[in-house]
Amino acid sequence: MNKNILKALYSGEIYPAEKVVSREEGYQTSLRELDSLVTELEERMNEEDYKLVDSALDICAEQTDYQCFEFFRYGFSLAMQICCETKEIMKLYHFPDDSLDADTEKETGSKIIDFSIIRK
Repeated sequence: MNKNILKALYSGEIYPAEKVVSREEGYQTSLRELDSLVTELEERMNEEDYKLVDSALDICAEQTDYQCFEFFRYGFSLAMQICCETKEIMKLYHFPDDSLDADTEKETGSKIIDFSIIRK
């Protein structure tokens, strides 16, 4: 990804819902169980009833998408609040703005705090 992260988000290059899949064993186990149950329902039910179940599963997936977005939005907001608070703490303790690593900024477009300036 050559662009900075905001440009990549804006241009649609980053879409976590399509790229991120949980590696947790519990997730994988429940996914297999759900697949098995849905297959069994499909075999046992008539076509009309199964279409109702399938529609209900689609609505559940849509609701999960909405919920995941809210989790993401809350987490992102929390991260931004942490960043703002960190900046305020650095001002409080008189860390100079040049404590941000200029080389990293040139390479990535992002500033990274150089913690070597912190004295014990």
